[in-house]
Amino acid sequence: VDLMFYHLDVFEEHHNVDIETLRCFREKEGGIWVNVVGVHDVTLLRALGDIFQLHPLTVEDIANTDQRPKYEDYPNYLFCVLNMIQYDEKAQELALEHLSFVAGDHFMISFQEEEGDVFDNVRERFRQNKGKLRQANSDRCMYALMDAVVDGYFVALEKLGDGIDACEDGLFANIEKVDLAEIHSFKREVLDFRKSVWPLRDELSMLERTDSPL
Repeated sequence: VDLMFYHLDVFEEHHNVDIETLRCFREKEGGIWVNVVGVHDVTLLRALGDIFQLHPLTVEDIANTDQRPKYEDYPNYLFCVLNMIQYDEKAQELALEHLSFVAGDHFMISFQEEEGDVFDNVRERFRQNKGKLRQANSDRCMYALMDAVVDGYFVALEKLGDGIDACEDGLFANIEKVDLAEIHSFKREVLDFRKSVWPLRDELSMLERTDSPL
């Protein structure tokens, strides 16, 4: 659990914080961004739910990594689920990861399955006080994180396109050596990509139309 705290000219960054430290920062005047790596620790998720007054169904949804992207509007926070897509250079394939965002009054929590994400640019903007992230409520932080995820889609898509082009070149160079497994792999990745991205349109449309003060 990593935490960024910001208020006026004050900025603090803490790594591997415990629940009590998190509770103390939650009670301070100012904004916080909490990033949680690992979503299968039920005790941790329940403790976070207690601190930030999350509905039990939200806590369950955070731990359930098989969901499609979706958006839910609760009285005291917004809840979003989406997929982060990165290209695994070592495995030469797309890596999809389940993300959950909870944006409430002066707090933003992001949940990811494993180490490694596309948020480094957002972190640097907080550290260097670039833009209005420190001056705004949590909705701007959530927007910045979602924007980083979508930017990552274009990078992954470009890598996927390069792989398909190489496969096509090899196919035309020697039609007798057709690698059906590779072609099937690309087809599966394209379908997985579409499943992750397409529902996000409806999710963002609902966010645009919400009456929530957040």
